[in-house]
Amino acid sequence: MRRVCGACQALYVRPPRGDTGHCPSCAATRTANMPTTTQRGLGSKWKRAAREQIKRQPWCSRCGTTSDLTADHIVPRARGGTLADGLDTLCRPCNAAKGAR
Repeated sequence: MRRVCGACQALYVRPPRGDTGHCPSCAATRTANMPTTTQRGLGSKWKRAAREQIKRQPWCSRCGTTSDLTADHIVPRARGGTLADGLDTLCRPCNAAKGAR
């Protein structure tokens, strides 16, 4: 299925899952410009908790894949979530699709 990039309006073929709404070149640029976890206010406690969560559950809660895993706040930080609210394991595409929901 062909889609229009949200940034440059170019047509691109949608990947099977994890579509960011951008063509591959715009998606790569957006990822390269993303701040690090420390710059986003997530320090060593977050990194430790994320490693432990992925070690406890080494698969994505949504799609079941075992590659490119991330820890995700159950209650998004944008809505006041903290480490105490818990973490979930998601692959990067599922985490991006979930957003701050």
